[in-house]
Amino acid sequence: MPLADVRLSILAFPQRWTAGSLEARVLFLPAGDPTAPPGAGLPAFAGTSWNLKSVVLPGLDSLLGPNPGVTPGAETSTFMADAPAGAADLFTALGARFQIAAPDARAARLARLGASSIRKHLPPSYTDAFAFERPRGGTSVGDEFACALRDTVPALATDPKPPATVTWGAVLSFALRQPLLARALGLIQDVTIPVVPATLLTEGGWLYFELDPAGAVHPSIPDAVRSYAARLPPLAGDAERGLFGAVLFPVGLTAAGDYGEALTEAAIYDDGFAKIVHASQALTADAASSGHNELKPATDAGIDLGWDDEQVTAWLNRQLDGLRARLDPSAKAVQAPLGVSGYRVDVREPDVPALNTWESLCRAFSADDVGAPAPLRFPPAPADAVFTGDFDGELAVEPTPVRSRHATDGAAWLPQHFTRWQDGSLVVNDTTLFQLSGTSPLDADDNPMGVPPPTYGAPAPEIRLRYGVRYEFRCRFVDLTGGGPLFTEEPSNPATRPTTTTRFLRHLPPKSVRLETDIARPAPGDPTPPVSEVSTIDVWRPLIGYPEMVFAGIDDPAVIRQVILNAAAAKDAGDAVGVSDPDVTHVRVSVQVRAAAHDPGPAGARDGAFRELYATELEFPAFDPGNVLAAGAPLALTLDYVDQADVAALIEPAPGSTNLPIPRARDVRLRLTPICADKPHYFGADWARTGLTVDVATRAAAASEAGLFAPLPAERALNAILLGDPRPPPRRSGGSAARGRPDSSSLRRLEARGGRRGSPRCGPAGADALRLLRRGGSQPSEGRVPDDPDARVGAAAGPARTARAGRRGARADARSDAAGRRGPAADAEGRVGRHCSLPLRAPRELLRDPSASARPVVRARRARG
Repeated sequence: MPLADVRLSILAFPQRWTAGSLEARVLFLPAGDPTAPPGAGLPAFAGTSWNLKSVVLPGLDSLLGPNPGVTPGAETSTFMADAPAGAADLFTALGARFQIAAPDARAARLARLGASSIRKHLPPSYTDAFAFERPRGGTSVGDEFACALRDTVPALATDPKPPATVTWGAVLSFALRQPLLARALGLIQDVTIPVVPATLLTEGGWLYFELDPAGAVHPSIPDAVRSYAARLPPLAGDAERGLFGAVLFPVGLTAAGDYGEALTEAAIYDDGFAKIVHASQALTADAASSGHNELKPATDAGIDLGWDDEQVTAWLNRQLDGLRARLDPSAKAVQAPLGVSGYRVDVREPDVPALNTWESLCRAFSADDVGAPAPLRFPPAPADAVFTGDFDGELAVEPTPVRSRHATDGAAWLPQHFTRWQDGSLVVNDTTLFQLSGTSPLDADDNPMGVPPPTYGAPAPEIRLRYGVRYEFRCRFVDLTGGGPLFTEEPSNPATRPTTTTRFLRHLPPKSVRLETDIARPAPGDPTPPVSEVSTIDVWRPLIGYPEMVFAGIDDPAVIRQVILNAAAAKDAGDAVGVSDPDVTHVRVSVQVRAAAHDPGPAGARDGAFRELYATELEFPAFDPGNVLAAGAPLALTLDYVDQADVAALIEPAPGSTNLPIPRARDVRLRLTPICADKPHYFGADWARTGLTVDVATRAAAASEAGLFAPLPAERALNAILLGDPRPPPRRSGGSAARGRPDSSSLRRLEARGGRRGSPRCGPAGADALRLLRRGGSQPSEGRVPDDPDARVGAAAGPARTARAGRRGARADARSDAAGRRGPAADAEGRVGRHCSLPLRAPRELLRDPSASARPVVRARRARG
C-alpha cells in the first residue's frame, strides 16, 4: 500500500529493560485533520481510545516476512490506550488558535521538493576526532560550504511573506516537542510489558504495536494503519540497561527492500548515545564557515559542539526520500522512519572531582512572563485554559538545515556545528544580548517584535563556562516521544569518540583603557581640538562586555541586570557598556616624540612617525570583585615636563613611578596599552594578553632654551662650496681655457678631513674651482669662490709666483682632463658629471689659525665610483 494512503501510524519506542520488564512508549501519528474521520473505516483520532496489542519477537531475523506476528515464541499482550480527558477539546482549541489549512496538492508539494538535498560541511574538529578518510554522501570538506554562504542571494523586497496558515502536520510536529502537551493530546502512551520468560530476548528481538483485532476499530482498507517496529539488542534476563529506537522498520514490509544500512544504524545506536563527539572554539571571525581568513574574532562566543555529522546528514536525506515516496507512489525508498527528534548534551569537569559527574545542559522548567516556575497553559491568558501542566525535565537541541529562497541547486546546509554552549542552558533562550543591543527586529508586517516572554526557564547549573577550565562533553539522542537515555546513564555500546575534551581559552584581547585628563574631552561628533598641555591622566581598567564577563567569572544576575539597565544611557552617550575587566592588571605606557625628518633614531625605537623614548609598566589598583560596575580608584599619572635639548639623554622614571618625565617643545604621544596577568592555560595566544591601545597627545612650550644648540666640531669650522658650470666648456689647449660663470643648479658641498691628501676626480668645472683655490695667496672671504673666476688673489706674490701657479694650473687641467676621460661615464668631452662634487677640507694649519697668511694647500681625495 502506498504511503500516501496511510491514515494512522503506530510507532514503538523502547525505553528501558529491567530484568524481564520492558518499558516502552507508543506514538500515534494521525494523517490529516485529527478532529475529522480520515476514512477507511477509522474514527477521528481526537478523543478516541484504541485497543492495542503489543508484540515482542525473539531473534533479530523474526521481523522479516509478511506476517512476523506468527513467529514461534512471539509474546503478545493487549491493552487499552485511553484517550486523555479533554483531548478532543484541546484539539479543537488548537484548531481555533491557529489558521489551519489543508496541505497543497501532491503535485505542487513534489515540485517544491524537487531535487532538494541536505548537505553538511565536515569541520576540522570532526575530521580530527577519528581516522577520517573521505566524506560520505551529502558531506564535504574544503571551501564548498563557505562559498555557499558567501554566494547566498539575500531576500528581496518582492519576496512573498511567510504564510500565516499552518497544516495539522506542523501543529502535531510542534506538539511533540513538549511531551506534556503530546500526552494531553493522546499522541503518546506509556506502557510496561512483562516478558516471560526473562531470557526471551537473550539473542535480541523486536517490539511493535498494532490494533487489536478483537477491538472496536477495524480499518476497511488494508494497511490504512501501519505499525513500525523497534529493534531490541540482546538482553540478559537479569540485566538492566537503557534502550533506544534510532531507526524504525515497517512491520510486514522489511523483506521487500534493502534495509541493511538501516539495520546497522539501529544496532549501533540502540543505547541512544552519539559515537563521534567533537568540540571547537572560534579562532577567526569567519568561524561559521571555517573560512581561510585570519581576522581575529570580535568576541568569545563559547564552545561549538557537534556529533556524528555524516550519520545525521544521511538520516535527514533518507527522510527526504521517504517524503518523495509519500508524494509520488512510483518513487522507491526504504521505509525506515527516523526515530531521532533531537539531542541532549552533557558536560563535566574532569579536573575537579566534585564536578566530575555529568550534568545536562538541556534541563528546563515551565515559566511565567518573568521567568519564575509556573504551569504551561493553552490557550494563553486571558482565555480559559484547556491544558495546564508543570514541566520540569529536559528539552532537546535540533540542528536544522536551511537554504536561501533563491537557491538554485536545492541544497539545504546544516550548520557547521550543531549547537554552541555559552554558559547555562542550551535549550532556553538567553535574551541578554537582545536587550543590550537596544534594538528590536521587525516581523513580516514591519512591526517591532520586542523580547518575547519566556516559555521556559533553566535551573542554575553547577558547571559554568569559564576561561581556563577543561570540559568534557557527550551527546544523548532523543526519540520522537521525548524519551532517551538519562544523564545519569552510561552508554552500552563501544564508540569511536563517545566524548570530547576541550579547554575554553580567552582569545579576545582586552579593550582599551578608560581614561580622563585635565583637558576636557570633546563631545561625540565634535572636531578634534588642537594639542594641549596635559598635566594628569587618570587611567582605569578597560570594560569587558557580555558574555565575556561571564566567562571571566562575573556572573552575578544582579550585575547583569544592571548592565542591561545601563545600556540605553551608554548608547545615548556614545559609550561602551560592561564591567571592569578582571584579567587586566597592568598598563604599559610608551612615551614617544615626533621624530625629526630623516632621523631614524636608535635602532628599534621608531613607531611610525614617532620615536619611543621609554616605556614603563604600571600596576592598576587591586581589582574589587564586589564592585565591578564602578570605575573604582584610578591609576593617576602625572606628566613632569622638562627642558631637554637631547631627548636621548632623558632620564627614565623609576620602576613603578607614576611621575612621567616629558620633554618640552616636542610633539609627544603617550600610548597606553592594557596588559593581562599571565595565567597558565587561560589565554589562547600570548597576543590575547595585550589589549587595544589608546593615544594621548600633548605638547608643552619650552621654558628655557639653554643648551639647545650643540657645539660645532673644529673639523667642520671651514667648509668649501663648489659651484659647477653645467654648460660644456670648450676643449682646452696649453693650459688656457674659457671659463663660464658658475650655475647655482650645480651647487655641491666639498668637504674632506683636514690634512688628508688626495687627487681630484672631476670635470673641468671642478678643476676650475680647485685652481682658483690653489692660485690664491689667501683664503677667499666667507670660504666662497670669487664671483670673477679671472680674479687674482694675492698680488704681492709677485710674477714668479704667478707663473709657477699658472704652470701648476695647466698641469692640473691636464690631469683633470685625463681623469675625466678615464671615468666610467665620460662623454665625448671627457666630463663625468656625477664626480663634480669633491670632498675638500682646509689644512690643519688654517684650522689652528684661520687668520694665517700662509697659502692654503688644498688637496682632495679621489672619489670612488
